[in-house]
Amino acid sequence: MTKIEKAADKEKVGDAECTVYSGPLNDDAAEATFLLKGLLGVVEDSKISATLRTWVDGEGRPRRWILKHEASGTANGQEFALTITWSVEVEKIDATEATVP
Repeated sequence: MTKIEKAADKEKVGDAECTVYSGPLNDDAAEATFLLKGLLGVVEDSKISATLRTWVDGEGRPRRWILKHEASGTANGQEFALTITWSVEVEKIDATEATVP
């Protein structure tokens, strides 16, 4: 993230009080995390930006994050713009089960 902002108030994720951080990703990180990388091969003048918002519990573990990409460009002579939002929430931390075959 190029700039990190800390929210004034904490928010709950499940049963955990979390500090919320957010900010924009740099250009390389925005492109590396873009979910439709194949689209970039057919797009002229593509522009991609991304922001990340993450909720971190008292033990420093990310409990939730939202990654939002905004992309635009020209494909087949047509201008386009799209927004993709990816949201993840982690549950049952420290409750991993493994089965050995």
